[in-house]
Amino acid sequence: MKQLFTMTAKLLLFIPLLCCHKDALTSNTPSREYFPNTVGDSWEYDVYDSSVVRDHPNFPRGYTVKLVVTGIQKLVDGKDATVWQYQYPWGNDTNFVRIIDDSIKVFDAVYSREPRNLDFPRQMFLPPFQVGKRWDGKLLYIDSSRVMNRSNIITPTQTFPDCFDIYHHYLGPNLEYNDHYWFKPNIGMTRISYNQYTLGFYIVVLWQLKKYSLH
Repeated sequence: MKQLFTMTAKLLLFIPLLCCHKDALTSNTPSREYFPNTVGDSWEYDVYDSSVVRDHPNFPRGYTVKLVVTGIQKLVDGKDATVWQYQYPWGNDTNFVRIIDDSIKVFDAVYSREPRNLDFPRQMFLPPFQVGKRWDGKLLYIDSSRVMNRSNIITPTQTFPDCFDIYHHYLGPNLEYNDHYWFKPNIGMTRISYNQYTLGFYIVVLWQLKKYSLH
């Protein structure tokens, strides 16, 4: 009986610690980093997919995606990149992120298997951002981005003031992307709008930040 009482007391002491830890993970506290990229950082998005033809038609058009920086991995060139795991209702996807000098380079799991792939990041950002700043990406044909303006982003859960609207335009054979990324310093992407024409199909997807946990 005494042993049972001791175990119960220890459990009761441990429960508040768990509760405090859980609260810390959902506190929506901004990061110390301008572009958060630390292992353990996470974001959760409400996503709405209004594409004409969808990859996963058996799932509803509205769903939740959790994004977690899960670790650090060496790519084929032997250099480190952080691992960004996207947790969809139908499975996971992975990107790799590198911050080199003033460049943020994003690679996906497919186009990172050969050294030459690393010359062509899928996305590229040049912080710190300011209205009017522009840059060219590394993809073939037309791959350009520019900071359009700053605006308040209102999501179903909260308002993010003074977000940079980064417009990305890519034009290639049977491909055209007209995407917008709204970035809040020390938080990350608060809204993403994908408007893409790919091999005869239109992809229209809206991501809105729901909550986040950052270092």
